[in-house]
Amino acid sequence: MSVQTSPQLQGAAISKSPALHAAGANSGEKTRRFGNRRSLMCFLLVTVFLIALLDWFLASTQRLYVDEDSAAAQQQGTVWQHFAVRGNKVVPEIISRDEARFTFPISLSARHTLRFAVYPDGPAEYEIVLHSDAIDRQIAIRKIDRPTSRSISLPAGAGELRFIVHGRIAWFDLRLTRQFHWPLYLALVVLVLFALTRQEPRRLSGRAGNWLAFGVCTLLCLGIIEIVLRTVELKLPPAILAAESKDVL
Repeated sequence: MSVQTSPQLQGAAISKSPALHAAGANSGEKTRRFGNRRSLMCFLLVTVFLIALLDWFLASTQRLYVDEDSAAAQQQGTVWQHFAVRGNKVVPEIISRDEARFTFPISLSARHTLRFAVYPDGPAEYEIVLHSDAIDRQIAIRKIDRPTSRSISLPAGAGELRFIVHGRIAWFDLRLTRQFHWPLYLALVVLVLFALTRQEPRRLSGRAGNWLAFGVCTLLCLGIIEIVLRTVELKLPPAILAAESKDVL
């Protein structure tokens, strides 16, 4: 006894088979597309982490000392340096008067920031000129009669920082800094993570999530270390501070 299939059922089975194949092909194409996007986002995330780590190691602070770093041949007027005691802190201080002029040769591999605080003894004026590629560019000029702090951005390259002083000014903690821009890297990581989870949240494995959490925590730790190092200043025991005060006086 044989079982016969009606022509209508055979036609329906034949017509459904290409549709199933098409659905499977579309599903495979979507899987490959999501996999490629996920790989790209993970690559971008690792790249951001590596660049941030390298930038953290390159961040530095270079203090400028008259006795060690300045061009003695270009010095005019009265310029001398010592370490002043401010509370329980010891700060390098440059005293300049008698129409003083002093110069620091610099060579910067990346953009830096010139930071300092000035304490005038009466009305005074200072001017800072960046000499680079045979061109003088005035980066700061100000008349002052009270203490003030400044931060001036400097481009990368070799040149000279020339300081011109009218009056008597004490320069505190004159330094060049290259900061670690951790908020920028943290924002990039958040954007990449957001894009990664928005594309295919269910395909993020537990191992990948652990690595992502480790990377974010590492970046946050680097930022916290940077903040602590820039906040905490040199503090010496009272006995050393007392001896230093006698030497300065």
